[in-house]
Amino acid sequence: MEEQSTNIFGRIWSFIKANLDMVSKLVANHIGMMVFGLIVIISCSMISSRHMDGGGSWLVYIVTGVAVLVYLCLLYTAMWEKGASDKVKIDGGRLKKKKLYGLWVWLIANSINVILCLIVEIISFANGDGGILEIIVRYYNAMYLGLTNAIDIPFIYIIIQLPGLITCTVSYLLGVNGFRCIFPEPKGERNRKQR
Repeated sequence: MEEQSTNIFGRIWSFIKANLDMVSKLVANHIGMMVFGLIVIISCSMISSRHMDGGGSWLVYIVTGVAVLVYLCLLYTAMWEKGASDKVKIDGGRLKKKKLYGLWVWLIANSINVILCLIVEIISFANGDGGILEIIVRYYNAMYLGLTNAIDIPFIYIIIQLPGLITCTVSYLLGVNGFRCIFPEPKGERNRKQR
């Protein structure tokens, strides 16, 4: 049993070392969007409270939606590019196809976030108040701040993790299979394929 657990942690550690560039890119994207979300959402909430007599919460919801879409586009682009570069290696026989690569990279990059979200949800479920840990989780996921402030449902912090998880998993698969979902193929590449 101890040998199996050592083997699992060894495999996880080797996966992290081999994919440190992607993990760090996803963490950097998350931190950048956290700062962006904090600045924009707090600014909009201040504007709506001062100039709209508290009736401008729609502005915060719109800005939250835009921040989430930008965050998901950053995740999509990073994972799609990795999938497209892996496609070349897979087609050349230098790499085996990894269907759940996007899922695993996202889980490694967001492991602390997911663990903190689970702890907050368990504490909130037990006594109703996550305390300072809930504030940390809320601000670390600042791009969803308007949503988490407006919606008070159980497991909201777990639910807001799902779009990133799904985006990373699907976008890597799209890149490996050569499909584009968001950004069109450049004209030069289309002309080369037609020849």
